[in-house]
Amino acid sequence: MVFKKFIFILCILIFIPSCSEAKQKTGPAVTAVEYIVKTHMGSNLSEFSYRAIKVSQTYKIILSKVGDSEGRKLILEKHTETIRKYQHEWDSNLAESYLENMSVKEINSLYYNGKNSIYSEKENKVKRSISASMQSKSTDLLKKVVSESLKSAYDATL
Repeated sequence: MVFKKFIFILCILIFIPSCSEAKQKTGPAVTAVEYIVKTHMGSNLSEFSYRAIKVSQTYKIILSKVGDSEGRKLILEKHTETIRKYQHEWDSNLAESYLENMSVKEINSLYYNGKNSIYSEKENKVKRSISASMQSKSTDLLKKVVSESLKSAYDATL
């Protein structure tokens, strides 16, 4: 009887940990920038800057000079070139904002485990703080991307 209880308890001790949480994956240490790039979190630079471009007076001037279709194509081409130039800086700013709110260990767990990371809930809780930090770090960069994209497109119409 004691032996059966011992076996039962042993089985529970072996079985329960495997059910409680998925085993966390690990791997070589990664940087916060690598996490940002892997998850494509910095891809919003293109969306944010293009929204600003579309409401600018320069956008309207370019479209009136070369036509809607050609103007949009030209602006998108120049915008894409400008994004390539500044994407790494944007990603680095976002990584710094993450590091202000999360440890390297937590970021590594998120990198390898994604939504299954034991730190996923913490990430969701600090998103607002990360966003505020990112906004303060990157507002000037966003303006630079918009200005350079529009200037480049406008100069191409001359």
